[in-house]
Parts: sequence; C-alpha cells; structure tokens
Amino acid sequence: MKVAVASRSFSKNPFLTSKILELYPEAYFNDMGQSLKGDALVQFLAPAEAAIIALEKIDMTLLQQLPNLRIISKYGVGLDNLDLEALQTQQVRLGYTAGTNKRGVAELALQMILTMLRKSYQSSTSMRQGVWHQEFGRNLSGKNVGILGLGNVGKELVELLAPFKCKLSATELKPDQDFISKHGIKIVNADYLFSQNDIVSIHIPLNKRNRHFIGPKLLHQLSKQAILINTARGGLVDETALNLI
Repeated sequence: MKVAVASRSFSKNPFLTSKILELYPEAYFNDMGQSLKGDALVQFLAPAEAAIIALEKIDMTLLQQLPNLRIISKYGVGLDNLDLEALQTQQVRLGYTAGTNKRGVAELALQMILTMLRKSYQSSTSMRQGVWHQEFGRNLSGKNVGILGLGNVGKELVELLAPFKCKLSATELKPDQDFISKHGIKIVNADYLFSQNDIVSIHIPLNKRNRHFIGPKLLHQLSKQAILINTARGGLVDETALNLI
C-alpha cells in the first residue's frame, strides 16, 4: 500500500517515519515542510491509497480528484478540517485516536493561566526593553475556574489544577458523573460559566454548529479581571466581538 504523509510534523519525526516505512515501504513524506492545499495537495496525495494528514483540508472537491484514496488517518486532534459527509459519500475510511495530546494541551492551558495571572510575560517584555516596572500578579490558588467542555483535555486540566484547590465548574453535554463527583465539579450552563468565574478555559471541538459560540453575549458576561484561555480552535471565539469588549 502506498501511504502519503502530508503532515509536516509527522514527516519530520524520525521515529514515526521509520515505523511507517517498516510497515509500508512505499510510503512517502512531505519532506519539504510545505503547507499543502488545493492542487498541490491533490498532486501529493494522488498516487496514494492511504494518507496521514494533520491540518490539511479534506473536502468533496479534493476527494473527487483522488480515486485511489481509501483511508485517511488524522494525526492530531480535531476533525473540523475534514468533511465527514464527503468521506462517507466517497467511501473513504477515517481513523484517529482521540486524546493523544491531552496532557500537552492541558499543560499549555495551565501555563497560559499562570502567565496571565502572574503577569510574567509583561514583566519579561519590559525587562528586555530595559524598563523596570513592578507587576503585581494574582494567585491561582482558590480561584473560580470554569472549563468549557470536560472531554479528554478538560479532564486533564482538572487533574493539573488539583494542587491549587480551585473551585471548579464546567459545561459538558455528557458528564462523567464519577469524575465530577471525585473532583467536586459543578455542572453549569455557559452563562453561569462566563459570569461566575475568574478564569474560563475552552476545551470543546469546533464544528458547523458552534462556530463563534463565544460571542458578544458570553464575552460581556466576563468580569473585567477575568481570563479567557483558548487552546482549542480559534473559530470558537468571535474575535470581532472580543476586540470590542
């Protein structure tokens, strides 16, 4: 089987590339590190029966030009760049592993929270500019933290927040009752989450229904001192509305 690896990060990883070549000696890679799209992506994938993609956009127009393609594997999380209906129509199978980078994303969210609270970025920037200006930060311990989505990453962030003894609330369509009880999480609606918390961290997937879900109504409910963290997809937040508050 010919496997095309369009993902740039996968193609740069010696361990992953060697493993693929062991299984599929005819595999080929995006060695140039180009962001493939449109005709360039079609040409790259054309010989392949299987493809490993990351952020490349896969839609009906593309799939109709790839009659050999039978399998797509998504490297990373989030399926918003894939037209799932088109995949089904063209009988192209999809494989992915949910939560593969959950710890990394959760750690990044925690790092961003601490950076914003302690104002370490502002302090570092002013020092590099030769200006000494004392910044007064805030503690994370005991803060009210809202988590929009208790999936793989949201749960991981809860675990990382445990030593800080924060008061946690979350929105979740399919709550894990055992996990919620264990960590004392209050399940609330989005209005409560944005109006009652010092920090809100976003951990939901992006789809056609929830683009710009965080719009003027929710953003205006944040207090002036609140911190909004988004390590999910940018399209979840209405940036025009964000710039106006």
